[in-house]
Amino acid sequence: MARHNDSSGCGCLLGGLIGFAFLASFMAWGIGLVAVVMAAPAIVPYLLLHQPAQFRHDQTLWIGALCAAPVVAYFIATARLPQRVQAKLKTASGLDYSDPKDRRARRNRHFTQTLLLLAVTSSAGLVMLEAGDTATGKHAFAQTMGLAGAVLVPCVLLPVLFRCWDHWSPPIGVPVTVEMVRRAEKDANWKISQVKAQNEAVRAMIRQVEECLAAARAEVGFRVMREQHFTSFKCADVAHESYESTKDSSRFMATMAARARATAAPRLIPLRDPKSGRRARPAQTELRSGATILDERSRALAAETARGREVVHTLNRRTGALRDSIRDTCGTKGQHWYDNLIGRRDYARMT
Repeated sequence: MARHNDSSGCGCLLGGLIGFAFLASFMAWGIGLVAVVMAAPAIVPYLLLHQPAQFRHDQTLWIGALCAAPVVAYFIATARLPQRVQAKLKTASGLDYSDPKDRRARRNRHFTQTLLLLAVTSSAGLVMLEAGDTATGKHAFAQTMGLAGAVLVPCVLLPVLFRCWDHWSPPIGVPVTVEMVRRAEKDANWKISQVKAQNEAVRAMIRQVEECLAAARAEVGFRVMREQHFTSFKCADVAHESYESTKDSSRFMATMAARARATAAPRLIPLRDPKSGRRARPAQTELRSGATILDERSRALAAETARGREVVHTLNRRTGALRDSIRDTCGTKGQHWYDNLIGRRDYARMT
């Protein structure tokens, strides 16, 4: 019985080793294939000039590799880094690229990065070939490894540099001006003051509801309590809609701040001014300062909105208490009004 268990364990170990060897071989084959494809723009001209017979022997394979090189280079150049690496390198630009012009600018950046990757890998492969690493003779394996390494190293390093490039100088199709940023700052200040005023109105309504609840014990009339309930309900409804609209305002502020930083980013070729259409260096200091202010306004608006939602929640609870008080203290009228209110609420939820 022990022999049977030992033989089973050895069989599992042997199967695991074979599977690992097969997987490692498959990965090595895939990496080598990528290296050959990326080096094809250098190898094909070299074979045509120095070894045409060998090129004609594998003509279909080399032409296929040459045609696949731009596609493979595009996927490598535009590859996204892992989330942890992005967090360490801070490669997020903040732009959502919802605008078609921004997406076109990003596509142009990707095409440029693809061409750069092809140029570097082709140059590295051509240098290795000219140095004598032709993968022939008794040193063929070492020469093959040298050629593959010279091609694969840029394929690993350049995508990291490209993502940092996208962060330090993100592609943008619609740059902003200082005037646009200042106008956004004024709108942000107005929106914050509007939310603060709404919060004060909700707090005042809570006090009125509390007074009505206290007066209910002194037998205030049904009509007064009903009107107070309606007014309180409408106040909460208006406040809720106002707070929902702040989501668009916060999103606009964040987008404008990201655009301001992207416009102020260092570039070899300046962006075109939105008004004149000419290429000119933007006012980087003013744009970065405006982006910082917009970020602060966005956080202030979010905080004020959060406080407002808590106040509305309190108002809803006190309005519910007023509703129950009308039912309990206003006799038949109060009970009839309460039943109609609950019926309308249930019908609205079903529809």
